[in-house]
Amino acid sequence: PRFISDFQKQFPEVRTELNVTESQSTILAVERESADIGFVGVQPQKSKLQSLRVADDELSLIVNVDDPLAERRLISVKQLAQQPLIVRPPNSGSRRALEDALKENGSSLTEMQVVMEANSNDAILAAVRQGSGIAFLSAAIIDEQLQAHRIHVLKVRGLRPRRSLFMITRDAADGREPLDSFVRFVREWIE
Repeated sequence: PRFISDFQKQFPEVRTELNVTESQSTILAVERESADIGFVGVQPQKSKLQSLRVADDELSLIVNVDDPLAERRLISVKQLAQQPLIVRPPNSGSRRALEDALKENGSSLTEMQVVMEANSNDAILAAVRQGSGIAFLSAAIIDEQLQAHRIHVLKVRGLRPRRSLFMITRDAADGREPLDSFVRFVREWIE
């Protein structure tokens, strides 16, 4: 959203349509030309799409401020496995980052008490705030909620789910405006 917002300030005549979905659906939408560009948490494999790493992201474990865990700063993976966990769908970059981090720690998502799958970060955040469980979300997404003391962040010993975020396109130089201007804008923004 920040790329789009900054781009629209520079090019106010451009109309943007933003669809939020998991990474695999975004990749398919760009491949099938139902979307011009996408931002995903996994780099497309076996695809003709071009990808550009635009950011790195760390996932933070969040809990409701009223949860007894909110009094702590650090828990173990074993303690994590005893908590109701809310996760993203299987094809999301966030989910894959969590699964990879658990695997590196000798654990897996199947050992966790997954109580809900949600395709929306806002829905996950709302569920955590209502006490339905705990969840890993992007540090960038939770900042406002954290500052307002609506959630608490915990560290999990030995577990650091991280991912890169990629901009994907079919062809970066296809001569279509304002798409080419946006691609150039993003490239300049990250350099």
